[in-house]
Amino acid sequence: MGGPSKKMTNKLSVSEHITKFASSLIFNAVERTTQAGSELLVRRNDPTNPVQQINENRVLYDFDSDKGLENCRKYLESLENLFALSFLKRASRSYRSEFTAAYRVLYDNPSASPLNYLVEILDSA
Repeated sequence: MGGPSKKMTNKLSVSEHITKFASSLIFNAVERTTQAGSELLVRRNDPTNPVQQINENRVLYDFDSDKGLENCRKYLESLENLFALSFLKRASRSYRSEFTAAYRVLYDNPSASPLNYLVEILDSA
């Protein structure tokens, strides 16, 4: 006599989903990227620096010291890895053909990473 039979489902609970995600490659990539971003060095305040005067309300990162440059490269590499793991579609880079020769040299490097995230470009922005 009972009611309609309920099928047993193999649904994961919220905590099981979280546990499963926390052990995934994508979560590890997010974690590494977050860690690398937290290790970026901020430039010391220099009131005589015209760049800092123009950008007084913005955080400026240190890309000039060896440690600052190394940390930024690690951050950009971790971002590229995160994007690769998340299967995001890379946007067209065709607009780069309109760049000046000086900028095209930076992007036409055959040993560069697929996304071509460059500290030099980030620093000039």
